[in-house]
Order: sequence, then C-alpha cells, then structure tokens
Amino acid sequence: MLPQHLFKMEYWKKYNKKLNDFAILMHEHNQENEFNFIENNFYNHIRDLVALSISMLQLNSKTPVKILDYGSNATAWANIYRKINTDSIEVTVFDPFHNLKSSIVDLGFKLNIVNEEKHFLTECFALTIFGSMAQYDKNFLTALNSKTFCLGEYVLFTHTPLSLEKPFVSKQFSDYKGVQTVHSFVEVSKSFEKLGYELIFKSTLPPEDASVEDQHLNRTVYANLLFAKLKNKKKD
Repeated sequence: MLPQHLFKMEYWKKYNKKLNDFAILMHEHNQENEFNFIENNFYNHIRDLVALSISMLQLNSKTPVKILDYGSNATAWANIYRKINTDSIEVTVFDPFHNLKSSIVDLGFKLNIVNEEKHFLTECFALTIFGSMAQYDKNFLTALNSKTFCLGEYVLFTHTPLSLEKPFVSKQFSDYKGVQTVHSFVEVSKSFEKLGYELIFKSTLPPEDASVEDQHLNRTVYANLLFAKLKNKKKD
C-alpha cells in the first residue's frame, strides 16, 4: 500500500486529469447552446455562487477581474462561459498536481494553471477561491498568516466541510478514500477577522455530501462562505 502522501498525490493527479477531459466536453456544449451545461449534484449551485461573486466585482471594475482559484482545476471554470461575461476575467488556477507540460484547456478566456505558489506570489487578486480544499490541508489555518500572496478584496469558500464545534479528523467516503481535517467554522471566521475580513455571506449544503463519518454529521456544516476585506484595516 502506498504511503498516505503518495496515495494522495496519485489520486489527485488522476482525478484532475479526468476532470480536465470532462471540462472540454462541457465547454463544447456551452459553445453550441444558449444556456450552460447542467452538472450533477450540487455543482450547479456552487458554480452560480462563483459566477455571481465575479459579476459583483465586474460591476465595479474597469479592468479585468483577476481571480485566484487555489487548489482547483480547469473543470471548475468550464461551465461559466454562458453565465457571465468572460471577456473581462483573468483566472489563475493553482493545482499543485498539474503537469506544466500538459496542454491547458482553451475555455475562451484567460486561464493559467500553475503548480507552485511562486508563479503568482507577485500577483494581487480581486477574488480568491478556496473550493473544497481546506480539509485536505491540516495546516490550512496556521498557513494563512504566513502566505505572502495577496488574498484579494474577497475570499470565497465553496462546499467546504467545517465543524460547528472543535476541529476533527475524519475518514472520507467518496471516490477519495483518505482522511480530511475538518476545521472549525469559528476558527476560520476568527482567522479571517484577524486578517481584516468580515463574513458577508454564508450558506450550507446537505452535510451528508461532506462524506464524513456518521458520528460527525450532527456537528458538520458543508459551507459556502464569502469574506470581504474591510476598508482601511490592516492585518494584526
């Protein structure tokens, strides 16, 4: 059996490759149809939250809206073409398992996929997205204060399992069979408050979709959170 870190790496490499192939099919559909491709499960809801957040920024920007999608892949962007004006967005996807020699899917707007943080450390983004990735990094909260890149004016979490009590570790019961660290909602909120953000929107999905062990369900929220940077407030 592979060690946990190697299993995790191999799993996400294969997972992202499969999704990138699916992204091509979705984009082809959206080029040929007036309305967007319908995805399974809760993904239509998640994509709409992202699209609406970007639309909000586009209303107040005369320049392209720069977006960082941290720990993601091209599939998350393949279905946005028919939802909003994509001519004025520039997306950087940080996929630590991406092979830079592989071709990047052409989705009709500026999309760059990188596999190391150094490739965007000098960038400043209007929106940073953490799409269901924080649970795979046990040091996510402690690393926030040490990140040297600009998180941006808004930070959006989507479909992220969080604990309504103390953080906990749970096995995951989806295609991914590893473990996840379910961070505390209160601690996440306090961490961003210290960074000068306020929580301006929150919603939840069925906790069963978080794929945690049954004994944790009653204290798990599968959350969407939108934080906004407070004006004239500096990081402590």
